[in-house]
Amino acid sequence: MKALAGKHQIDAKRLIPRGLGPLVPVASNRTDDGRAKNRRMELVGQ
Repeated sequence: MKALAGKHQIDAKRLIPRGLGPLVPVASNRTDDGRAKNRRMELVGQ
């Protein structure tokens, strides 16, 4: 959020951070590759 607001001049009031990694993994956390895939940021238009 800080990078989007500061570096890219996006109004911070328009951003809502949500931590869903543990609840919505895209891959298994049993492997290094799976854990790497689960460390992500997604932008969703509203």
